[in-house]
Amino acid sequence: MFRRAKKASAPQDRDSEEGLTRVLDRSGLTAVAAEMLALASRTREAVACTFIEVRGPRTVNDVDGHDAGAEAVETAADALGAVFRRSDVLARWGSNSFVVLSLGPGPGSDDVERRMTQRLQPSTEGDSSEKSVGISAGRVVHMPWQEEDLDQIVERADQEMSRRCQLERTRDQDFEEQ
Repeated sequence: MFRRAKKASAPQDRDSEEGLTRVLDRSGLTAVAAEMLALASRTREAVACTFIEVRGPRTVNDVDGHDAGAEAVETAADALGAVFRRSDVLARWGSNSFVVLSLGPGPGSDDVERRMTQRLQPSTEGDSSEKSVGISAGRVVHMPWQEEDLDQIVERADQEMSRRCQLERTRDQDFEEQ
């Protein structure tokens, strides 16, 4: 569902694709999420929402230009497509952020970050675009009895990502002080 249009085996509605990454945009995600949440409620299945922020494209823009920054976001979208299941729903949420919805608990934030970091490792020493890009992730699980809409679920996942980043910064500061 989230593969780029040219690689997808099933036709996608091009009006709901985001131009650069060719994954769903917010309106496309909203439509698919309504169906997914209804199915999850009917089958009493959880839905995982992972919020992913790509770190570094702005720096790449400043150093290597806008095209390189756009390529960094595109590379991250490709990596997300490889990390998540084909049945998961991937959408670009903001300029540097993505949302993935998965039936069931889905992968944990640590696992997503580890696998994405491996995929975004620079293949050559001189490629500053890939070298400068990292990700942060936060995942929450929406249970079928919870009364939340997509925006509320995504907000919780975004807050979880922010909480994890704050914990990491605190841990790094504590380590530096020792």
